[in-house]
Amino acid sequence: MSVTENTIHIVSCTDKKYLQHLAVLIVSVFENIIGARPVVYHVFHADLGQDDKAIFAALPKKPGQQIVFHDVAEVPSLDKIVRYGHVSQAALYRLAFPELMAAETHKVLYLDCDIIVKKDITGLYDTELKGNILAAVEDAQIFVRHEQLMMPAGAKYFNSGMLLIDLNAWKAFQTSEKVIDFMVKYPERRVYNDQDGMNAILHGKWLRLRPEFNQQTALFYFTKKRLPYTGEEIREARENPVIIHFTGVLRNTKPWDYADSHPFKKEYYRYLKSTPWKSYKPTPSSVSDIGLKWYLCLMRLKMKSGIVFRKKQILKR
Repeated sequence: MSVTENTIHIVSCTDKKYLQHLAVLIVSVFENIIGARPVVYHVFHADLGQDDKAIFAALPKKPGQQIVFHDVAEVPSLDKIVRYGHVSQAALYRLAFPELMAAETHKVLYLDCDIIVKKDITGLYDTELKGNILAAVEDAQIFVRHEQLMMPAGAKYFNSGMLLIDLNAWKAFQTSEKVIDFMVKYPERRVYNDQDGMNAILHGKWLRLRPEFNQQTALFYFTKKRLPYTGEEIREARENPVIIHFTGVLRNTKPWDYADSHPFKKEYYRYLKSTPWKSYKPTPSSVSDIGLKWYLCLMRLKMKSGIVFRKKQILKR
């Protein structure tokens, strides 16, 4: 693997269930890189075979772009963690990969697999971390669980779907060990698994980024008073995102689900056309899926109408 000092290192963790979505993500990253800067996309996994890897080898790439696979196999420390909700074991690999990266790699951009990139991420990658362990975007819901996670009152809470990590600082602080220790000791305090664990350990040690670098689905369903961003940040994130994170608002509301009505859903399918899953089309699995689709459309329409109404009221003043 040819690596230079200006190489961009990106990491995702996956299992077989998310291969389609990871392929879409990688295509979107590679396509939007401007210039000839080298990019290494690191994929951490425990169950991919040679046929799976061959799919990614065939994805469109520009010169200097490559995909490298890392077999995590079994990481004993992760087996001790009780997981909640829909989270998979693969999602916890991000607590393992920092220690498995080559020593000469000092910074990585971590991306969840339910993401697509709409613009060049070079500027994001080159962000100065100013002594912080990582940079991230606040989660798109007002955070109120400070006492539950033993965080200082008023501390901000980040969404862990996009993390720009200083690997040297992460290792020096023994971040993975501390997060795993918190998750093992306090399973009853966690709602969002390792995201809660990272926030509990790293409060005051991360740099806040604008929400266009991790546009979360709640931005299209919540009004300003329910979001932790300024009005200008909300507008920019909604209209000109760099990274689109399909966090969903209810179960089965990702772009590959029939019920989803995300305004950037078509972007997912645009990149999907460059993968072996190009003919995939979601179908309703039940009558409730059809009802959910209409419900989500009405929710977005209601909120959009409210925004338009408030703008008109302001203009009249």
